[in-house]
Amino acid sequence: MGEGMKCPYCDSELIEITNECPHCHAILDNTSNVTNENTSEINDNIIIDSRKNPKINKRILITFVICLIIFSVLLLLVTLKIFNKNVKPQSNVSSTTTTAPVSIPLSKNQGIYSGLENPVNFGDITYATLIDSEHDHNTDVDIQLTRVLGVDEINQLVLVNNQELYPGFKWVGVEYIVTFNDLEYLNGEKILPVLNASLHDTKYKNSFFLVNENYYTIKPITDSNVSSITNGESAAVKIIYQVPVDQNYYLCFGERSNTLGCFNNFE
Repeated sequence: MGEGMKCPYCDSELIEITNECPHCHAILDNTSNVTNENTSEINDNIIIDSRKNPKINKRILITFVICLIIFSVLLLLVTLKIFNKNVKPQSNVSSTTTTAPVSIPLSKNQGIYSGLENPVNFGDITYATLIDSEHDHNTDVDIQLTRVLGVDEINQLVLVNNQELYPGFKWVGVEYIVTFNDLEYLNGEKILPVLNASLHDTKYKNSFFLVNENYYTIKPITDSNVSSITNGESAAVKIIYQVPVDQNYYLCFGERSNTLGCFNNFE
């Protein structure tokens, strides 16, 4: 190829005759597409086949890939927006129904917590658990010691129940008031306001007493002459029990150890 021969696609000088331009790698059809700057010029209307031009092919490919990525990102954003719009109301409903706190009605009891570690004094109001076995229901009720029974009242209950007095023990009797505040489930029905009672020594807080090297567990006796009441009403209940003559004790009411209503200093 003579001096002055150029590639018709990139205008680079061709040093030798070849079928491919060493600069733009265009395919040359023999020498018919090679131009001589001294003889002729390429017609401006000649349409270059892009398939024969690697630079054009690469540019088109890059442009196509960029457009495809942009379109995919836009499509993903639109899809997520539609999905969130449809799912969000359902998510709100679900979270409301599953995480909403359960409303627990407050107790109307006036008593304060007491137990073996911090018993209340005679006359203070505490609360204890009442077991309503008839309705299979446990409810805390207010309870207050009101008075110590007289000797005649104690002897009468002892005689009725034919209870033997243990050696080294004495009889004691008290009256307590029970008030129903949170027993709405009764719907006017009446039940006995009798609470389970237990005695504990103040030193070790045991439910038994050690007297003359013998162990005694005392079960208080409840007066059977007790009227049934319903929610919002109160009733007086008499009980008698025996305790060691030389030991202090706690008198407790209720069934559950964590809600025992305990009293001391009531003689």
